[in-house]
Amino acid sequence: MDISQKAKTTNICDECDLTFDTIAKLKHHRREHTTTVYVNEVPISRTENGFPCPICDKILKSVRTFETHVSAHGATFAKAAKRSREELEDGLDALSQDKQPRLSLNVEKPSSDKPVLLRTYHDAILASCDALMENEKEKQQKIVLAQLGNWEPVSLLVEDKEYNLLASNRIVKTLVEDQIIGSWHRPDASVSNDNDCNCAKGQSEDVDSNIFHLQQTSQISHYLKSEKYVELTTHVVDLLNEDWLLYPQLRYVTSSIFAGAIMIEGNTALLINCVEPYGRLKAVDAHYERRLQKDTSSFPEKAGKYGWLKIVSSSEEGGQKLKIGTRTCNLLVTSSVRIDNGSGYAPELGPFTRNFRPSEKTKTFLDSASLASGKEMLEDDECRRVDRGRFLFQLRQLRSKFHALSSYTMCRASSTFTPGMEMMPYTVWTLFDYDCGQSISSQEKIGSRLFQVLAASVVKSGRDARLKREEVETLQDSTRAEGSIKRMLGEILGLMEGADSVPIIGNEKLNKVLTGMANVVSGGLNRANKSAVAHISSRSIQ
Repeated sequence: MDISQKAKTTNICDECDLTFDTIAKLKHHRREHTTTVYVNEVPISRTENGFPCPICDKILKSVRTFETHVSAHGATFAKAAKRSREELEDGLDALSQDKQPRLSLNVEKPSSDKPVLLRTYHDAILASCDALMENEKEKQQKIVLAQLGNWEPVSLLVEDKEYNLLASNRIVKTLVEDQIIGSWHRPDASVSNDNDCNCAKGQSEDVDSNIFHLQQTSQISHYLKSEKYVELTTHVVDLLNEDWLLYPQLRYVTSSIFAGAIMIEGNTALLINCVEPYGRLKAVDAHYERRLQKDTSSFPEKAGKYGWLKIVSSSEEGGQKLKIGTRTCNLLVTSSVRIDNGSGYAPELGPFTRNFRPSEKTKTFLDSASLASGKEMLEDDECRRVDRGRFLFQLRQLRSKFHALSSYTMCRASSTFTPGMEMMPYTVWTLFDYDCGQSISSQEKIGSRLFQVLAASVVKSGRDARLKREEVETLQDSTRAEGSIKRMLGEILGLMEGADSVPIIGNEKLNKVLTGMANVVSGGLNRANKSAVAHISSRSIQ
């Protein structure tokens, strides 16, 4: 049998054994054996006359004409199961072609990132106490204890495990925001705060637990970690209580020691950025603290935690002043910032400190570098300033008694946290250097420039210092608008009565004019100090 004869014998209908020349003819023939088709998925069986249309009852003999007819009605047509073999043969015909498209099956790998189902708030509390399987009474006790302690649950996810802990709301917020990763340690329960060493692993033995906590949690932790602090002692306080008449360098020593100090009261902490010392006696300081009102006095009436030292927030005209008092002087805090985590207070500059309330239990820690600097000054009988440079920023914020020599002592000290001039409190001596971007100096700045001239003369010449006519005239000429400063400069020229200069120290008439000028200049301090606050705040968030 040749190949053509073999092909013909293969085209045989398996229903009626008829033979066809081609597979196409065989396919067409097989349609006549179809007994059931589907219209809109409803089976339609062949009758003796053909397929009845379910829509119009017309009968059509062949499958092809029936399909065309029902499709014209908009119905869906499908062949009966009998056609599956024919369709399979159609597929086999397609496979017999020389070139077939490559088959591919896209199988997505199951994701390993399963949705994490965290425990509920109460379940997290119970899990932290290992109480999820306890009875309802025990569970309720654990939840109540968490509420009494103001503890919040926090979840730590490690791969597919969830660990739960309890902490304060502030700590929980820090952990969630910072996503802290580190090592875990169990504190030694046998070590108490009363022992000589109460340090955890990683905490130096000479670091107080309060300072260590601030170094870990404060918004300026980056700065605090770079500094070393020691708690104030009675020995240091005893030295600071020595008489200024015998040890004049103490006015510089005292402020230097407390610059950069940290005060802790309860859960609040204050970093002191700038302090000014004032003597107790009129003989050593024209700006001594008056003793008429005991409720505002910083004088220690009894020995306290650190000996003869009193830290007080006194209510005075304009606001609260934070003072540190010994029996020979008091320190006025003129720049500070709250550093306890979450305090949210802006730095304070000027004579008032409203964000800290000390008590007899207030703990004070000194910056080790400031303490060392104070020690050097104490051993130098010729010490006459806190710092070698920027003498104007070492003068106190004064508004009167410019005829007194003590008004020009360079005893104001600043911390290393606020080293730049743009971060220091402005005074009548320094307002001229406030960089506000104006091309023309304001009235306040011109007045401040006169105070700089006065200070430079006194620092150079002491009691022999004089104010020259030409210096006043130059400032008067630079004052373009008529105003109080220009008028006061004219009054100073009038005091000279044709002379080239007038003395500064002991000149009460000149002081009277300067006191009025200081009040005018002080009007610009608030605006300048706001700029300093912004600079300090930007440093706090670095």
